[in-house]
Amino acid sequence: MIALALLLAAEAAAPAPGAALMAALKSVKQDGKVALSEAAQAEVAALLPPARKDEECGEPAKVAALAEALKDRGDGALIFAEVTSCKGGRVFALSTGQPPRVARLLDAQTEEVHGVRALSLGGGKRENDLALELLTSHTTSELRFFRHGESGFAFSAAGSLKDFNALRECGSGGEDASGWTSWLRAESDHLAVLRVDGTCTGGAFQALCTLYRFDQGELSRAGHCSLPPRLDPKALKASGWK
Repeated sequence: MIALALLLAAEAAAPAPGAALMAALKSVKQDGKVALSEAAQAEVAALLPPARKDEECGEPAKVAALAEALKDRGDGALIFAEVTSCKGGRVFALSTGQPPRVARLLDAQTEEVHGVRALSLGGGKRENDLALELLTSHTTSELRFFRHGESGFAFSAAGSLKDFNALRECGSGGEDASGWTSWLRAESDHLAVLRVDGTCTGGAFQALCTLYRFDQGELSRAGHCSLPPRLDPKALKASGWK
């Protein structure tokens, strides 16, 4: 009886399956990076779909210890796990649930995830679509869009923007261009993309605002939009640009 009682007590004290990952999800209070403990990494790996018959690897998949995350916007917080194996890199979205929900975003991935934005690509206030920024080189990134499925926890690719952000080396004079930074804002059924070219002294010397529309799940150019009155990051964030 004593042995049975000790066994039941040990089982009660043991963490529930997925507890470390759920703890990481519950810790997300704002958009940004989140650290995944070794236990959470192991739980992510256990959630992943099994490899196909011709895709098995001799070594287990590795989950990055640092991940991008989005705060809860009504359907649970999101963590974007980067997983590498002998078949390359993959990116998965994970969210709360019993067991935690998982959706595959990217396969055979070589670019590092640099940031994630929550958007409403089809209009409306609910930001349940995604924009993943990927580093295509040490100085350049691109943006890939994903639309949330109408049912269940799934995302479909919805186009991309090449050369989204770029850095350029500054000379000693300080008058050179330092590259550009792009900003996003959903406007009804359009997406506004603002590109601000900066100088090495910290200012902006030119900008361009382009409108895009998502037509049958694909991104297409729809015209130009008016530039905001101020182009500094603080003013842009205050007026809804991301």
